[in-house]
Amino acid sequence: IRYKHNPDNLNSLSHSEIHSIGEDENGNIWIGTERGLNQFNRNSDSFIRFYSDKGTHRLIADNKVTSISKDKKGRLWLCHYTKGSVTLLDPLAGTAQFFTHDPDDPGSLPINDIKYVYEGRQGILWFISTTGGNMYKHDSNSQKFITFKHNPQKPQSLNGNSVLPIFEDSKGIVWIG
Repeated sequence: IRYKHNPDNLNSLSHSEIHSIGEDENGNIWIGTERGLNQFNRNSDSFIRFYSDKGTHRLIADNKVTSISKDKKGRLWLCHYTKGSVTLLDPLAGTAQFFTHDPDDPGSLPINDIKYVYEGRQGILWFISTTGGNMYKHDSNSQKFITFKHNPQKPQSLNGNSVLPIFEDSKGIVWIG
């Protein structure tokens, strides 16, 4: 079966350029596209579309969804690679929280172009940007972000500032490419 955007069908994909696919706790398939987030309804073989409302940022911060990751609480983390960089969507509650860079808050999202999110087995969320390629760790207790980047004076720092991919092995060691 092939799914694509059909401008005459509001139940088709919101756009044919797909950037990410994820699955929630209930087995729903979520598809991030160039122009919106889509939830696949298996029973009707159709899609429910979610768009950002530029004035209120209802359920997603921006229409370009580049990465989807489900966390241990069943919520979806969406990266947008544009303004309003990260959305935390709780599909069951129908609520969303948005993370953006605030120059007055050193613990805020360090940059507004997050491309990729990964959750490790311990529930630690890692975010990767494409500007400078830095990596960020989300502290779920404080809701703050910690920056990891290359520092030539620190041999234990990242080898460079171009990070992708990220992987956790069976022993819990995080590998960074």
